[in-house]
Amino acid sequence: MRRPVVAVGNSIGGYICASLAGDFPALVAGLVLVNSAGRLDPGYAAPDGGADRDPDPEPGSGPPRIVVDLLSRALFLYLERRRARRQQSVLQALQRVAAHHMRRFITCAGSEHA
Repeated sequence: MRRPVVAVGNSIGGYICASLAGDFPALVAGLVLVNSAGRLDPGYAAPDGGADRDPDPEPGSGPPRIVVDLLSRALFLYLERRRARRQQSVLQALQRVAAHHMRRFITCAGSEHA
């Protein structure tokens, strides 16, 4: 991969990309944030000198891979279930609206023939 990169993130990915750019400015040439989540602090300063900081962290300096994998899977499971519930509630609302309009149509059509 060539460096620096343009980091693209949607929702929580936008927050992660912004954090990446703040912590490793030498690694990021630009950001594309779509519907970004999280609170950004305008007074943020990168730790340990910012631009001079090595964008390649030491192996083993982050959380263990299994922790990252488990947290990622839990987040995606939560988001998928939330999306499914939201879809169901939207479909139910559409069914109620369609039924209401159908009843009005039938009532109006019936009164025209009487």
